[in-house]
Amino acid sequence: MWVNFLEYWNGVRIFFDCRVSNPHDLRLFTDASGSLAYGGFLDGLWLQGQWLPEHTLNKKRGISIEC
Repeated sequence: MWVNFLEYWNGVRIFFDCRVSNPHDLRLFTDASGSLAYGGFLDGLWLQGQWLPEHTLNKKRGISIEC
């Protein structure tokens, strides 16, 4: 995943503070299923979505969230 990310990253970042923050300070929590969907919580707001076919990194393994 990181090799693909670094190769195609457009340089845009959403976190402007270089200080590393604790997830509890940000109130940011995420989780994902390797084949079904993903979700998150940020400061009282929820997000969720399903993986799309174009998210597949490897045709044999499918969508991988661990590599």
